[in-house]
Amino acid sequence: MDYLRNLKVTVFGGTGFLGRHLIKYLCDNDFIIKVPTRNPAKGYFLQPLGDVGQINLIKFDISDNEKLKNLIKDSDIVINLIGILYEKKRNDFFKVHYDFVKRIVNNIKLNKKTFIQVSALGVNKFENSLYSKSKFNSDKYIEKNLKRFSIIRPGLIFGPEDNFFNKFAKMSLFSPLLPLIMGGKTKFQPVYVEDVCKGIIKILKKNIKNKIFEF
Repeated sequence: MDYLRNLKVTVFGGTGFLGRHLIKYLCDNDFIIKVPTRNPAKGYFLQPLGDVGQINLIKFDISDNEKLKNLIKDSDIVINLIGILYEKKRNDFFKVHYDFVKRIVNNIKLNKKTFIQVSALGVNKFENSLYSKSKFNSDKYIEKNLKRFSIIRPGLIFGPEDNFFNKFAKMSLFSPLLPLIMGGKTKFQPVYVEDVCKGIIKILKKNIKNKIFEF
């Protein structure tokens, strides 16, 4: 396991809900971490999770191909957590879930890095959804073009500060009624955020490659 010590890992989406938990685990396992973000100042809360200099916040926009290339070239492992649940503009799902991942993959292919992609549970079963289709197409592109990858498909991730269960909990404080999604017949398979992080670390420690995991 010592081979992980001081490896350089770039975490796209590191300031998000899953990212802040995963970075703590990466710090505990002695990785050197780069966190690309549009606003580094908003990511300063991550710094206490590691030792001095262990976490580096880098100003980055997903449209910046040159910086993307340099980030990947200087990393041993690349982890992508970036995802959106709804589109603010048309084709946002395609741009974020497929086009950005495709550009990551093309750079990794040239530089032979290890890639971990966090997708979503069920994307291979609901291709009529633009969200699922964009995620599933990126998964297929990864499988076709890389030799050192792992794809994680988690269910609905819950934990402290999540944007789903906590939102309904807050609503219940002032509302006598709560909405039932799809008439209350929608089924979820929630997974605890800490368990997702432990799974990713286990994949890295065991050096597992070319597999899809459903969490």
